[in-house]
Amino acid sequence: MLSTHCDVDAWHGLDDEPYEQQKTELGRRLIEGARTVYPELATDPAVYEIGTPVTYEAFTNRPRGAIGGYRQTLSNTNQHAVPHDIGIDGFYLAGDTTWPGLGTVACIKGSRIAAESVLDGE
Repeated sequence: MLSTHCDVDAWHGLDDEPYEQQKTELGRRLIEGARTVYPELATDPAVYEIGTPVTYEAFTNRPRGAIGGYRQTLSNTNQHAVPHDIGIDGFYLAGDTTWPGLGTVACIKGSRIAAESVLDGE
């Protein structure tokens, strides 16, 4: 999986053909860049899909397809981040707005923490 950030506004309001062209070009550029490290990447992929902010908005309902949760500051990150257990029995939060925060690995870790709380009956 390759992932990068981009200007979400550049993806909205496009007609179908320019949207598909832009999406195809972005996919090509990402693969080309990654091949500087992994030369055989995507030479015979089992799955090859390109997601854009429009895709992300459609599947996650995030406004304009923006990712990353809210803007982090010293007062809302690390020990001050939104907790998984917000005090409602059986209800836990997970994702990029909870601890440990942004990124795929952080979201997986946070989801695991929430799942373990459910399994432990906390």
